[in-house]
Amino acid sequence: MAPRSLLVRVPDQPLVAVIQPAMPTPSLWRIPVLALSMVGGLGLAVLVTLLPLQRQMTALSDSATRFGRGELAVRAAVQTRDAAGEVAATFNEMAERVERLVHDRDRLLRAREELLLAVAHELRTPLARMRFAIELLAESEDAADRERQRLEVEGDIVELEELVSELLTFASLEDDRRPLQRLPLDLAALARAECAAAARLRPEIQVVCLIEDEVVVDVLAEERLMARALRNLLSNAARYTRSKVRLRLEAGPAQLRLLVEDDGPGVPEAERARIFEPMVRLDGARSRDAGGVGMGLALARRIARSHGGELQVQGSELGGACFVLDLPRSGLAGGSPRV
Repeated sequence: MAPRSLLVRVPDQPLVAVIQPAMPTPSLWRIPVLALSMVGGLGLAVLVTLLPLQRQMTALSDSATRFGRGELAVRAAVQTRDAAGEVAATFNEMAERVERLVHDRDRLLRAREELLLAVAHELRTPLARMRFAIELLAESEDAADRERQRLEVEGDIVELEELVSELLTFASLEDDRRPLQRLPLDLAALARAECAAAARLRPEIQVVCLIEDEVVVDVLAEERLMARALRNLLSNAARYTRSKVRLRLEAGPAQLRLLVEDDGPGVPEAERARIFEPMVRLDGARSRDAGGVGMGLALARRIARSHGGELQVQGSELGGACFVLDLPRSGLAGGSPRV
C-alpha cells in the first residue's frame, strides 16, 4: 500500500505544499542476493539443459569405443530427441550397416572356402579313377579291355571339363562387374531347341515340350547363359526321372515362367533350399549315382538371379520335382506370346 501525502496551504500564498513520508533506503545486502539468485537460476537452467546432452554424448562415446574394438553388435542408447540423439541414431544405423556388411563378407568367405574344398574333393575322384585306369591300361594286353579303359578315361575327362566350365561360368556371374550381354531373345524357341537336344541325349526317356512351334515369347537375356540354365534344368530332370520330362511355358504381361518337371523321386521339402548350393548332392535317390558335378542347379539359379529372376523347386503333378524359372519381361513391348 502506497504511503499517503499531506497537503498544507502556505499562508498568504496561493500555494499548496505536499508533504510525503520519507521512502525507506533499500538494504544493500539485497543487491548481491538478487544477483546470486539470477546467476544460480541461469546456472541451473544450463545444467538442466546440458546434463542430458552430456549423458547422451558419454553413451555415444562409449558405444563408439566398444564398436571400434570389434563389438559389432553394440548400439548407442538414444536418450534425447535433440541433435545429440540424432547423432546417436545415425551411429546406430551406420553400425547396423557395417555389421551386416561384415557378416555378409564372412559368409561369402566361408562359402568360398567350402566351395574350394568341395571342388578339390570333386577333382580328386575322377583323377583317381583316371590314374587307376591308366595303370590298368598299361598292364592289359586284351584289346577289348584296353578300349573299355580308354572310354572310362575319356568319360572322366569329360566330367572334369564339365566341372571346370560350370565353375568358370559360376565365378564370372559372382563378379558384379561383369556386364550381361542382354539382347532380345525368343525364349520359346530356345526352350524347344534345348528339349530336342535333351531328347537326343536320352532317347530312352520321353521329353515333352508343351510349347507350340508358332509361339514366340521375347525376353531380354544373354542367350548363352539362358541356354546353359535350361540345359542344366533339363539334364537334371532327365538324370533323375523314371520315364518322362515335361517343359511348360507360362507368359504373363510382366513375367515369364518356365516349368521343368519329372516323374522321379522329387526333392524333400526340407532340402529344397540346400539343393541350389554349389557342389551339393542330396542323399538317397537324388545322389551321386545319378552323375553330374553338383553345380548345375546352383549355376541355373545364379543365371536366373543375374537376369532379375528366380529359380525354385516344388512338387510336380508327374510325381517328381518341378523346377520353376521366373524371368521378368524386362520392359519389352507386348505382354502375351506372339504367334
